[in-house]
Amino acid sequence: MKDNRFHPDSSELRAIVVGGGLSGVAVSLMLAREGYQVDLFEKREPYVSSHFSGKSMAITLSERGLGALETLGIRGKLVAQSARLFRRATHSADGVTLRNYGPASQCLYAIERQKLLQSLTAEAKNYPQLKRHYGFRAHVVSKQAQSIEFVHTATGETQTHNYDLLIGADGAFSEVREQMQRGEPADLHRRFCSWGYVELKTNSEKINLDQSSFHAWPGSKQLLLSIPTLTRGFNFILFRPVSLPTEGRCIDLVAGLEEALPGIAGFLSKEGDWRLRPLVSIRTSMWTYQNSIALVGDAAHSTFPFLGQGTNAGFEDCAFLVSCLKANPTNRALALAQYEAEQKPNGHALETLSDEHLADLNHEENNKRTSAQFLNSRLASQKEELYHLIANTSTPFSVILKRKQEQLKTNSRRGRNSALPTAPLSPVPFDIRRLKG
Repeated sequence: MKDNRFHPDSSELRAIVVGGGLSGVAVSLMLAREGYQVDLFEKREPYVSSHFSGKSMAITLSERGLGALETLGIRGKLVAQSARLFRRATHSADGVTLRNYGPASQCLYAIERQKLLQSLTAEAKNYPQLKRHYGFRAHVVSKQAQSIEFVHTATGETQTHNYDLLIGADGAFSEVREQMQRGEPADLHRRFCSWGYVELKTNSEKINLDQSSFHAWPGSKQLLLSIPTLTRGFNFILFRPVSLPTEGRCIDLVAGLEEALPGIAGFLSKEGDWRLRPLVSIRTSMWTYQNSIALVGDAAHSTFPFLGQGTNAGFEDCAFLVSCLKANPTNRALALAQYEAEQKPNGHALETLSDEHLADLNHEENNKRTSAQFLNSRLASQKEELYHLIANTSTPFSVILKRKQEQLKTNSRRGRNSALPTAPLSPVPFDIRRLKG
């Protein structure tokens, strides 16, 4: 017997989700669990390894992201597929500096993006009301008729479907967002980072690095990060200014790797695309339309990846959107308005925190005491360290940013080098009680 949690006729409501990435699959599962008839459309064919060439191969799940997925009952499965990271190891000429992510039991979970997507997609078998359609590109959205036209990427066939709720989970260059905002007073700001990245993989166990740490080699001209895998290998991500020249098979990128970690080039896979890829950040003023369209994940707020919370924030969008719908079963317009009012400031705050975290990782602005370094107070009993709040709690990003800005102002008044006693910032749980009205 179906458990129609929204209202007695929820099984008659149809949701169309555009985008079969992590956020798209997650929100599809959550809506199906709550009684919606869900159709998920993805422009590519079912995912294979080659589809991840333009995305990070490995990501870090935090308590924020895992908590958002709690209702799906897959936490144990995801944790079992992940490597546990308890600290960040920052490498320099002076040695290695270790910073724990929290108390001994708290950690990040490093998982292959493809494994995470496959695990989420596998849950679809538990929801017969969720149907998946691959090879279909969103083409035209009629907001008034509440219909969307898709084009099959191989045959050119067109299909038009009606919806009660349309979810845009189709990434930073979202077609749903473009169609939703057409003719509306909506701002859209797209920024490309002055740094690009290339991601490389090795499964060698001979690399002498701690398997329970997230590793960083900062520098003024590059940033090298390493994320351990469950198979005792490592994924390496090299960030460099896009203005620096590259040639051939990115010979200077290999030189950059060797500079940070001598001997590493011999362990790297020679396959794949070694070109620097662009990083884009999206900020937009319009996340929803009336009672029928909502954006989640990168479609709503694509951020630079330096804080490592984009995926977790996307899952949080999905969970909070569904919680708003549950809280307003007969007023979807109010539900979407509450979702946007609550989550949009958090998306904007994450963008700011991510921007500033690059400076922290690279030690370029040590004198400014920004981001995680600033909130990592010497007075540990009087406040929690920033990254602990970000990774190990569901405290809204907007609350964290506001607190940081208040402390920066206090620091400026009292002197940059003052030890500032401050009241502790208690974690704010992810809860329906965050809703107002």
